[in-house]
Amino acid sequence: MYFADDYRVSRKLTLNIGLRWEYYSPYSEVANRWANFDADIATVKIAGRDGVDSRAGIERDFKNFAPRFGFAYQVMPSTVIRGGFGLFFNPNGNGGALLRLQRHVPFGPIYSQSNNNITVGTKVSDGFPAPPVVDFNSAKNPTGSVIGVFPRYTSAYAQQFNLTVQHEVAWWKTLFSAAYVGNLGRRLGTTIDLNQPFPGPGAVGPRRPFFAKDPNLATITYVVSDGLSNFNAFEATVNKRMSQGLSLLFGYTWSHAIDDVGTEFGGGTGTLQDVRNRRADRGNSVYDIRHRATLSYTYELPWGKGQRWMNRGGAMNLILGRWQTNGIVIVQTGLPFTLASQNADTGGAGGSRPDFIRDGTLPSDQRSLQRWFDPTAYATPRQYTFGNTGRDTLFGPGRTNVDMSLFKDFPIKERFIVQFRAEAFDVFNHPQFGQPNSTVESAQAGRITSTVGNPRQLQLALRMQW
Repeated sequence: MYFADDYRVSRKLTLNIGLRWEYYSPYSEVANRWANFDADIATVKIAGRDGVDSRAGIERDFKNFAPRFGFAYQVMPSTVIRGGFGLFFNPNGNGGALLRLQRHVPFGPIYSQSNNNITVGTKVSDGFPAPPVVDFNSAKNPTGSVIGVFPRYTSAYAQQFNLTVQHEVAWWKTLFSAAYVGNLGRRLGTTIDLNQPFPGPGAVGPRRPFFAKDPNLATITYVVSDGLSNFNAFEATVNKRMSQGLSLLFGYTWSHAIDDVGTEFGGGTGTLQDVRNRRADRGNSVYDIRHRATLSYTYELPWGKGQRWMNRGGAMNLILGRWQTNGIVIVQTGLPFTLASQNADTGGAGGSRPDFIRDGTLPSDQRSLQRWFDPTAYATPRQYTFGNTGRDTLFGPGRTNVDMSLFKDFPIKERFIVQFRAEAFDVFNHPQFGQPNSTVESAQAGRITSTVGNPRQLQLALRMQW
């Protein structure tokens, strides 16, 4: 349900006010073939049994109220200030879609059949084998790996806000904008190993947190909704509307994105290093691009009928008239990456980042594809400890790309045009390099051996418009 209203306070001020209420129901299964691990008592709850509801213990959330506010104020005839705030909910998907609680003990047997060139296995005509009898008692004392969802697993939400100043230069048909944009992510979904062993010597089992409750439990893949993120950006744009055959759009963004949920939201960094020290995984988001500039343009070549030069029809116009060139230029700084330590010994507690000695970022005149950062700035952590280097602390190569095209219109009738298009993507064939090897003890550490994206592509096309 929602309410929205636009209120014109005066000739210069307009307000936009709104409020939404949203409800996202937890997942359930039509026949209660659905189970969830209960971390409090180290057992598996089965939907519809022993007083467990059809949602397998995941609670409803009726508190998703999302206010909206915006304004536009005309300071001068050619200058406007705009701003807004909104709270936006997004249902976390891992509560059921990715964890697939229908496959939890005691449900969800998986059949597999492997044939080879000599042995013929089960044929399709034989059908599936008889399903095993569901053993509900197996849920009371689970063994091995289990999966679960936090009972108060709720929808993620973002607080988005912005403030923009726009100024128009009418005689040049150009609009200048400068804006601050912010986005705070809250209750972001992420997956952890709730039974991650403590680093140390000896057998892994006794070092697991749930060993005292159930020594037979191994990995507990558990989904929670406690992740945080924030994004702040300054954005500047110049928009020149079409005049004298030319239109331009230039944009520049300085931004910084931070989060602590690398796997689900930030991406690219695997599981958390230490689920008991979430602050150690607060760092740059994997999509944190600090600087990005874009320029796009369209230019109608100034010759042919109706243009500045050679303004005539006939065969000359057929050859020279109605040509248009277009282009998009993108320049941006690199994406961050996380360092790893292949020699770290956590005693089976998981992978580790290295220990920090000094900043491994090399000056720009010293960086190369063979040595993008300084591996000697980091060390192997002490035995049975996690490294203290942050997540996504170094940045890879930036990217530059230029796309260009050339169009030519051939009018057949008043409303029928055939357009010839020659398009070049990455026209200068500028290589876009991938991330360097990030394992500090490796002989390949700091070396870049891959590219991303596609090399130069050319294509020709005819387009009919009517």
